[in-house]
Amino acid sequence: MTVRLLLPDGELASYDVAVIHVSKYTLEEIFKKRLLFFLPFYLFAHEKRFELYDRDEAALGELLEGYRTIMARLGELEETGELDAFTKVTIVDMMRKVMRALTRGHANVKKGLVEVMGGRVLVHEARMILDRGRAEGKAEGRAEGRAEGRAEGRREGERLGELKMLFSLVDDGLIPIGAASAKADMSEDEFRARMAQR
Repeated sequence: MTVRLLLPDGELASYDVAVIHVSKYTLEEIFKKRLLFFLPFYLFAHEKRFELYDRDEAALGELLEGYRTIMARLGELEETGELDAFTKVTIVDMMRKVMRALTRGHANVKKGLVEVMGGRVLVHEARMILDRGRAEGKAEGRAEGRAEGRAEGRREGERLGELKMLFSLVDDGLIPIGAASAKADMSEDEFRARMAQR
């Protein structure tokens, strides 16, 4: 397909664009090639038959069987770890959004698809994923906080040890207070005040 653009300077630019017809892919090909991002658009291949599906339960049953297969295969991929729960819920949510838009005026098709894809189950599953993510984030935050706290404590302990050593050296008359305060990166007044606090 060629896309032609009229540029602001009046020139015409043409670009060849590859077009992918999702309707040409079978469910087997979509799963085999891991083209899972096509799944929300799979319903477009059936849109022309919605009138038939609304009237004919057998025909609708075939469509619904395809969606049962999709849901089962997504579940299998999640169970094997090839697909994480968040991605699965996202794909199914996009499928539901497309379904809601395309099935307006086709109550039987919509009802059947909602039963197969679930409604409240998705919200519950999404909530579980969110809660799991929050719990993992809190655990990681606590671990990082403890590690930072230990590191900060070590640094403070080393700093106090260095100060105590400098205080002792000054007390023993081995170094002048000016040299000790410079080593401690303090003014002489700050150093004296800290010495008085010990």
